[in-house]
Amino acid sequence: MPKQIYSWGKVKPGDIISFRYQSKDGNKLSTILVLNPRVQLYRETGNNDLYLVGLKLESQGNVPHIRNKNEMVELLNRIGTLQVVDVKNEIFRVEIEGVGTRGFRQSEYNKLKKFIEQNKAYRTYKYEKVTNSRVFLEPIVLPKRIKEAIIGT
Repeated sequence: MPKQIYSWGKVKPGDIISFRYQSKDGNKLSTILVLNPRVQLYRETGNNDLYLVGLKLESQGNVPHIRNKNEMVELLNRIGTLQVVDVKNEIFRVEIEGVGTRGFRQSEYNKLKKFIEQNKAYRTYKYEKVTNSRVFLEPIVLPKRIKEAIIGT
C-alpha cells in the first residue's frame, strides 16, 4: 500500500496524511487525521504561531497510536464519514460535516473530548516546521469488514 505524494496547499480537514516532524525526541514520521490544517493558536507564552492540528493515528510509519483498530474506526466515525480516496492503495479520508476550510470547531472537539483524551491522540504541530517536510496521503489499516463496507466489495 504505497502512499501518495501530496502538497501542503491541498491539505484539508479530514485528510489522513504523513510527514516528518522534528520534535524533542528526534525526526519522526507521523500519520495524523487533520482537524485544522492551519490555525492560529494562542499560547500562554504569548506565542501566536500557526499550527497544524490533528489526531495521531500512527508513528514511525506503521506503529498504530491507537492499538485497537475497532476503537480507531469508532473515533473516525464519530468525527465524520470514512470515504475512499484511492481504492487500489487503500487511502481513506474522513468527510467532516460542516467543517469547510476553517477546520474542526471547538464545539465539535468538546463533544469528542473524553474519547480523544482517552486515546491521547490530539496533537499540534508548528505549521512553519511541519511544512519543511514532504507530505503524503497515507494508507491506514482498517478491519476487513469495515474496509469492505466502505469500498463496497
